Amino acid sequence: MFAPLKRLFKREDPADTVGDEVVDIIRRYQQFNEEERNAVISGFGFAKARVEIEYGEIHTWASEHKGTVAKAVLKTAKDSYANVPHSSCGIALMALYLEAQTIPGDKAERLIHLIEEWHRRAIRAA
Repeated sequence: MFAPLKRLFKREDPADTVGDEVVDIIRRYQQFNEEERNAVISGFGFAKARVEIEYGEIHTWASEHKGTVAKAVLKTAKDSYANVPHSSCGIALMALYLEAQTIPGDKAERLIHLIEEWHRRAIRAA
């Protein structure tokens, strides 16, 4: 009886939602000037360093902890957007990186790799 209703209200794959946001930030990053790009890179690096100082290396965290920290980091990104929009994009990308690590499946694995590859290339280009 409820099967047709479940299909109507079927939730989107979380990896798709996170992926859309990641791609949006990386596309905007590519259009930024050098100073703006550096702010994104700095925001990402700052957020990563900050959470690792507080909680240890990310790869050692439980999935639930990554999700909790991702939410807090995303709130920081949203709160700081008005004052430092480019840095907040890097902070948001860090939150999405953590969130992707809580999602099972190949799509999430590709997102993690995409963000890591973006970061490697961005650091080299800076």
